[in-house]
Amino acid sequence: MKIFLLIWIALGIVAYAEERTWTSDDGKELVGELIRDSGESVVLKIKDKEYTIPLTRLSEADREWLETRRKEIEEKKTAFAALAGTTKTFPTNETQKVTFHVYYPTNYSPDSPPPMIILFSASGQGKAILEKFIESCETMGWVGVGCDTFKNGVDDSIQDPLFGELLPIMEKSVFHNPDRLYLGGISGGAMRALGYTAQFDRPWKGVISCGGWLGKRFDLEYRKDMAVAWVNGDKDKNANGWIDNDSAVLEKRGCKTKAFHFPGGHEVGPPATLTEAMKWALQNTK
Repeated sequence: MKIFLLIWIALGIVAYAEERTWTSDDGKELVGELIRDSGESVVLKIKDKEYTIPLTRLSEADREWLETRRKEIEEKKTAFAALAGTTKTFPTNETQKVTFHVYYPTNYSPDSPPPMIILFSASGQGKAILEKFIESCETMGWVGVGCDTFKNGVDDSIQDPLFGELLPIMEKSVFHNPDRLYLGGISGGAMRALGYTAQFDRPWKGVISCGGWLGKRFDLEYRKDMAVAWVNGDKDKNANGWIDNDSAVLEKRGCKTKAFHFPGGHEVGPPATLTEAMKWALQNTK
C-alpha cells in the first residue's frame, strides 16, 4: 500500500505509552501504538491518527509477536473466566504483610475493567465485611476487596503504613479500572475508609459508609469531588447524628453526599440498600 510506505518513511519516532517499533516486509521501521488486531490487519496510532495495515506488509517477527500476544490474551481470558463468581484470598508473604480477600463478579472480563471497592471492618475481619457486600458487587459488576488486620483499637501509626504498603499490591494483583476506585466499611472501618481518601493519593471516586462518620477529623483534606453514601440503620442514633455535620465538611470539598436508611441499627446495610448506594455513587462520580 502506498499510504503505508509513505507513513513508514516520513514519520520517525513517536512517543506513546504502549508503542513499539514495527518493521515492514521490506525492512523499513516505524514506531506506533497498537490499537486493534483483527487477525488480518492491525490498526496503529501514529501522531493521533489511526492507520490500518495488512499483516502481509509486516515483518515475520512482527507477525510472530502478534500471534504470541493473541495466545497470551486467550490465556488471560481463560484465567479470568475461572475467577468469575469466586472469592480468592491473597495470604501474607515476605512482601505482603496483610491478608486480603477478593470477590470477582460473574461478568469479570479483561475486556471490561470493573470498578473496585476496598472494604474495612471495625474488627479486622476482611472476609466478613466482603461477604456483606458480595451480592451488591455481583449486581453492580464491581470487584470487592476485604482487608484483614485493620481494626479499631490499634494505633494508626502502625496501621496506616501497612495500608500504604498494601495498596499498590492490591492494585497490581487485581484487574480493575484504576479510575473507578471506591472505599467502604462499617463503623470504625468506614471512618478509616473516609480518612484514607485524604491520606493516600489515588483517584478515589467515593465511599460507602455503613454506620460511619468522620470521627471529628474535620481538618483532613478529604478527596475532592467524591460521592459519599451514608448507609445507616434508622435506629443508629450515633451515626445518624453526624450526617449533617460530616456532610457539610465533605461538601466544602466539592463532594456529593446522600443518606440511605434501612430498618436496623449499627450494622452493614442489606444488599438492596447497599446496591442503591453504590449505584448512586457510580452515577455521581465525576
